[in-house]
Amino acid sequence: YIDANPALFSSPATAAEVQAMVTAVNAQVNSNFVLTQIGYEGDDPNILISSISVAQLGLILPAITGIVATNEAAYHAYIDANPALFASPATAAEVQAMVNAVNTNVILTQIGNEGDAPNAVTSVVTTTQLSQILPAITGVVTNNGYLYQGYIDNNPNVFSSPATAAEVQAMVNAVNAQVD
Repeated sequence: YIDANPALFSSPATAAEVQAMVTAVNAQVNSNFVLTQIGYEGDDPNILISSISVAQLGLILPAITGIVATNEAAYHAYIDANPALFASPATAAEVQAMVNAVNTNVILTQIGNEGDAPNAVTSVVTTTQLSQILPAITGVVTNNGYLYQGYIDNNPNVFSSPATAAEVQAMVNAVNAQVD
């Protein structure tokens, strides 16, 4: 670290510079440990069941965005079901792709369940959730949140279970066209 980052140190180095180095090296070691664990858990056949925690996912560098604590079991299932998508050790990009895919699937499943007939499950999907779906849903208007929920509840036959991104995009377009 010192040899790779000589500009980060004065001569002689200060305690703050040394502490920053220790913190950075420890963070990288922790990140590498988690990526190695995910690489091992993404085994084929699935002998090592995934047990990575969302706290551990939060240690990965560069930082993984969009980690949702309630999706931890779904992250486990994704790692176990998709061993070919992870190197050993895994990369941060592979883990970010997993988080994005799982989060999208959870939201699309929620919309599919909310688009039920009869309307036993009232829609509570938020515009923030709609904005997290990949491929990206365009044109989501924060003030139209309740209208999107109403559309889901009133048009159950237009949603699969789970819903698809294309179905959600069509909903956003239809609601926005009515408002404009």
